[in-house]
Amino acid sequence: MIRPNIALMCGALLCAHTVGATTAINEDALASAHTHTHTRIITLPSGTQLQYTAHAHEGHLVAEGDILLGPAPSEHEAATRGSGISIASSRWLDGIIPFQFDASITDSNLISRVHDAIDHWNDNSSIRLVERTDANADSYKDYVVFTDSDGCASYVGRNGGAQEIWVSASCNTGGIIHEVGHAIGLLHEHTRNDRDQHIVINYDNILEGKEHNFAIPSVNANDMGPYDYGSIMHYGAYFFSASGEPTISPIHDTTGITMGQRIALSAGDITAVDRLYQTDLSLVVDAPNNIQSNATFTVDVSVSNLGEMGANDVLVIVPIDAGTRLNTFEGDGWDCTQRADQILCGRATLIEYDQSRLSLSLTAGFEAPAHIAATLSSRTWDNDASSNGTALSAVILAEAHETFFDEPMVAAAASASTDDNAGTGALALVYLSLLSLLVFSRQPR
Repeated sequence: MIRPNIALMCGALLCAHTVGATTAINEDALASAHTHTHTRIITLPSGTQLQYTAHAHEGHLVAEGDILLGPAPSEHEAATRGSGISIASSRWLDGIIPFQFDASITDSNLISRVHDAIDHWNDNSSIRLVERTDANADSYKDYVVFTDSDGCASYVGRNGGAQEIWVSASCNTGGIIHEVGHAIGLLHEHTRNDRDQHIVINYDNILEGKEHNFAIPSVNANDMGPYDYGSIMHYGAYFFSASGEPTISPIHDTTGITMGQRIALSAGDITAVDRLYQTDLSLVVDAPNNIQSNATFTVDVSVSNLGEMGANDVLVIVPIDAGTRLNTFEGDGWDCTQRADQILCGRATLIEYDQSRLSLSLTAGFEAPAHIAATLSSRTWDNDASSNGTALSAVILAEAHETFFDEPMVAAAASASTDDNAGTGALALVYLSLLSLLVFSRQPR
């Protein structure tokens, strides 16, 4: 199946600066050494353009202190080509972001902080970051590379091929979480179109020449969700301050909220990413109505992805009575296992606008089940669960996912049997290719 080009969208996410508690310092450091500016444009497949003013740093253009916009032009190129270079940005396929470390990173503490940031995203969002290795490199053509630098910065969204996320000894875990947010597709919250209803930019307090870091990059971006002062993508109140006075002042009460925090994702951050990568799955189950005791019967399951984004960690849960046994299963990309009261069948991904079939052979116990029901779930947020079968509690769904997807599925599974322990245990499916990423401007997020 040829995957369509998925349009980007701007959500209500925020992208603050670069490093946790020292974010403002690092952000200023990346942008303060150079005064000559260049204009760069991020173009979304939808046609929306985000225009940035950027400084050259280490051969790259950097906007808003930590947004990478590609190689800096030479003096000759700047004079002959102008500055209207367009960069395409998109969402990551199936919400999966492969990553690896550049050989330049040798600091074990820094590596540990990067892993902590990755774990934070994996534990708290619908995005999955998967380490790219020699074994799976052919499956992950687009990926991020954590690279040692003198500050923290990232490209926005998926740009194609290898793309860097800059990290340094001065980047704390929260700052790296922030930079991964940019790579996911989030922009800075303070650059939303509706920001003037929520904050005041104190231009008189901003360092001379740094005013462009507070510009709104697009007048027609689609803000998503309410403005979030507590987002990990928000600038702090004193970023780029010339006098120690605030450069950003909230209009509304922010009691209990630290604007510019670099500790953890906010609820708004998580929701924004969910909406950015949302999909719509559908389940159809065909099972016999009258099941006899000790009889063998077949359950056919059809799972469809009706959304424009691929889903990852797709799971079908079939509750069973005591004595009912799973004999075999068939289905490309599926793996199944049986627990005391459930049959769990999962696959790594289901790409957009695709369908997958699964067939289960079961044998009833002495007391045959009155009927067979099933529930469909995925790590990717489903914007319409009405066609996902029997509703189960969030606790049951979370426990089933944690049990089945204790490790990412990494190789394709075809048909299998539960005999001799075949078809059980760890999943072996491939995280299929990556979807094109939206720039979530939550607006920017």
